[in-house]
Amino acid sequence: MAEADIGQVGELERAWDAYHRLELDEARELFRAIVAKDPQSLAGHQGLGRTLIRMRREEDARQEVERCLELGPEAFETRALAGLFYFLVDALDEAQASLERASEMVPDAIEPYVVRAQVYADRKAFSDAEAALERALALIDALDDEVVQRRERAALLHAETYVALSAGREDDARAKAEEALSYAEANPHAVCLANTNLGLMAARRKRWDEAVGYLTAALELNPSFYRARGALGRVYLVTGRPEEAADALEVTLETMSNPDAHTVMAYASALSKIGRRDDAVAHYRRALQLKPRWLERVYASWQSIWLDRKGRLYVLAIGAVALGLWFWLAKPSPQAITLLLLVVVILALQRAMSGKRLR
Repeated sequence: MAEADIGQVGELERAWDAYHRLELDEARELFRAIVAKDPQSLAGHQGLGRTLIRMRREEDARQEVERCLELGPEAFETRALAGLFYFLVDALDEAQASLERASEMVPDAIEPYVVRAQVYADRKAFSDAEAALERALALIDALDDEVVQRRERAALLHAETYVALSAGREDDARAKAEEALSYAEANPHAVCLANTNLGLMAARRKRWDEAVGYLTAALELNPSFYRARGALGRVYLVTGRPEEAADALEVTLETMSNPDAHTVMAYASALSKIGRRDDAVAHYRRALQLKPRWLERVYASWQSIWLDRKGRLYVLAIGAVALGLWFWLAKPSPQAITLLLLVVVILALQRAMSGKRLR
């Protein structure tokens, strides 16, 4: 082996070690150095692509996947990488085709079965998902290297959690995710995913402190994981911690390659609660450009008008005119007027109370 090749092997080992330890900034820089030195290094581009996927840098990861498909379209690792990437961006047909090709090339490879189980779950093909999980488990049990075996077992536990959640079996999902927490040294990435799923399940049950604990633990392992940070921001928002919600959601949006309307609206709501109305209006208008669902569209449209100074004046002016016409034309009874005043007082008190933080 040439001296340059030996040097690259050592560099790749260091990069993969950082990757498996979830030191993703370090891994990214090491892989980048490899491909900068040798732009034709398929292994370097493959490692960089996987690192960017874990960092949830979808557009950058896409470029690396495309580069790998140029350099080594029939390499097993390229097909496995492409399948993983396509799954994460919801291109399920491409993901399944790439993963099936990877399994044809290396029938005893574990990862294609693990990821394919999740693809099948997204398609609601749960019998196929369970078959893929069983095949992966058999391959894991046959491994001799205990370190690799524990790493793969943790990844399988995440896939089992994913399939169970997709099938609506939350108790099974929770049990699998809790089991994955014991694999912190073997596979911190799987533990990050387990903490995130446990946090989301806790939030659905309105166990807010538990949710914050799990989601915070996930972000300690992988600060780039915007799914966990976005969920944490929403938990802060509904529990009366708007400053923390705004901070978390701001970082989430900075990290996301393609922000969705729901996250942008959550950030806008947090901004409005801490008095940054102009910024809130700008983000509600941004959300409207992202094609939200109709109910979210109505809400964002209303907030973008009501929080805007001129818009609020127009609304109040129209309301005053309508009220005047009602008095003039309808001649309301004293009881109706009293009821109207009572509603106004209740709304004013509700607004005053909503501005106070929950303790």
